[in-house]
Order: sequence, then C-alpha cells, then structure tokens
Amino acid sequence: MPDPRQPLTGRLTACHTLALIGQGYFEATHDCIALLTTQLGKALVHPPQFNAALVEALVKLAAIEATPVIACAFSNQRVQTTVVGDWLTIQLRLGLISYSQWQKKKGAANLLPSRRFHTADMLCKTNDTPSLIRECPYR
Repeated sequence: MPDPRQPLTGRLTACHTLALIGQGYFEATHDCIALLTTQLGKALVHPPQFNAALVEALVKLAAIEATPVIACAFSNQRVQTTVVGDWLTIQLRLGLISYSQWQKKKGAANLLPSRRFHTADMLCKTNDTPSLIRECPYR
C-alpha cells in the first residue's frame, strides 16, 4: 500500500481489506488504524481517490484518534469528496457532531463557499494560526 508505483486498484483493495481486518479482529484494530493514519498523513503524495479510500477505512473503524490527520487531508483538498463526502459529513459519521449540528453547519457552509474547509482549518493549526497547510504535522 505505501508504494505509489503500485496500481491504484491494488492500493484501494488494501485499504478496504485493512478496514475489514480491523473490524473483524479487535486485536488488530489499533495496528490497522495506525497504518491507515500513517498513509493518510502523506496525503500530498497520494491521489485524492486513494486518500478517500483511506478516510473511508478509518471511518469504518471509528478511528476518532485519526481526526487531526483526516482534517489535514481535507484542508489540503486532497480527498475526493464525491467518494466519502465532505469534512462535515465525516465528522457526522465519526460521531464528532450531531445531525442537527451537521444540518446547521451545512447550511452555513453553503453561504460561505470560499471557506469550504473552515472547520478542518481550525484543527490544522500551525503556530496557533489556522491556515491551509501544505504539510500535515500529524504523522
């Protein structure tokens, strides 16, 4: 999975397989989450479709500890949102926000299209200044 020279389909299958292993074998869940999170921390070198598969696998494993890395990938616009949804949807799926909060923020996000990733920006702070970062500090 970490080798970008490998075919994308094989890497996508590996993400899905790791999610299944983590779901089926409790003792392996932590290791699967760690591997997926490490790969997502390198989101700038992976195609957005692969990053989306990593996010989907982490969501399936309910990996709330990976939230900062997921937020960085979204804030850098390195996740194909047509596959997994936007950052607000991921927060909802992970249980970080309620459905009513999601509805409220979704409405506010539609009013501010230029700040599409504003929530993720706040989680990816560098020197206490929210910004769209180029390197994810969480790896």
